[in-house]
Amino acid sequence: MPPRRLCNTGCRGVIRETNLTAARLLNLPGVKLVGEKLARFIAAESRDAFDLHCRRVFKTGATQICELQMLPPGGQPFEARLEALVKRTGADRSNHCLMILTDLTERKRAEDALRTSEAGERARGMELETLMDAIPIAVFIAHDATCQKMTGNRAAMKLLRLPKGSNPSASAPDAERPNYQIWSQERRLAPDELPMQRAAATESRCWTWTRR
Repeated sequence: MPPRRLCNTGCRGVIRETNLTAARLLNLPGVKLVGEKLARFIAAESRDAFDLHCRRVFKTGATQICELQMLPPGGQPFEARLEALVKRTGADRSNHCLMILTDLTERKRAEDALRTSEAGERARGMELETLMDAIPIAVFIAHDATCQKMTGNRAAMKLLRLPKGSNPSASAPDAERPNYQIWSQERRLAPDELPMQRAAATESRCWTWTRR
């Protein structure tokens, strides 16, 4: 879809010309938009931000961008991105402002859906953590195939004498690696020999171990 362009004069925000897509967005024929103040189509709670936006455009001469709540007559309110740039036009080289208005409705919906999804994931994570902590045996979860990041339930962290929330993996980065040893048949195991690391790497069941 082409940009929705609006041109105004000075800081009054009076529309001098517009294209068809802007007219459709503001729910009025283009001929009726000309001569109207753009502020008429902006929700009351966004008008102060719009006034400040216009003052900055004409004061700095630089492109200014803001987001506003639009309220077209007889239409549905929507969130919009307003990009403005001062132009010198006409024989008198007077200052005019080219404004590009973009409907953010779909983007806002996507952002809201993402936030809802993330909140759901956090809630499910908290439910899983609560369930795991209620299990009286040690449970570990590997978050990658190399086990650089692992989590454990309350019983697991107690077994390893580690604080809640720390990384219990012997393959963790140096700054996170806990100080414990794991032995099998009187031999200390290297990190890549540990059951969680082998299980994560091979996706197969591994044997038990003894902590010292």
